[in-house]
Amino acid sequence: MSKTTASRIGQKYGVSYYVIRHLLKKLGYLNGRVGEYTLTSKGEGHCSQGVGSNDSPNSPIYQFDLWDDDAQNEIDELIAGDSSVVEKAMEELKEERRRKKQEEEENDPFLKRLNEESDGDNSTEDAWMSEDASSNSGALIGGVAAVALVAAGCYVYKCIKDKKIYNPFFKKKSINSKK
Repeated sequence: MSKTTASRIGQKYGVSYYVIRHLLKKLGYLNGRVGEYTLTSKGEGHCSQGVGSNDSPNSPIYQFDLWDDDAQNEIDELIAGDSSVVEKAMEELKEERRRKKQEEEENDPFLKRLNEESDGDNSTEDAWMSEDASSNSGALIGGVAAVALVAAGCYVYKCIKDKKIYNPFFKKKSINSKK
């Protein structure tokens, strides 16, 4: 009996683990909502937890659920029986995410004000459900880090040029120096 993660199951259908976990909830394996799922008694019989890290010295250890063949087959049958079930799950997740965001805004005045001041661009709203979103997140983080480093370098250069900070690397030679 092989076990696999929701991410691997989702790769077969081009969706993220969010969608697969939502389908597992519909099938009675999970309770709760996005980010707060717990195993039901049915889920406990078909799921075990794995532990992993990315093998770098200071990497965090994370847990993930491993689903057995029965759970995988039930998802396959659900999707094969109704091809629109994935689209319906995505719509339900969008609605659930919107409600969760609204609840958080009501409880946090800072978030409420921040969202009121935003330009209303929700182009990234659907990206979290696609499989491609997780594979591109590293590039996005790397790009943001590169921009931040360039901006910091420009700021330091400007400060040195304007003589706001001391530059230990480029000392001006005095005209009277004999060297």
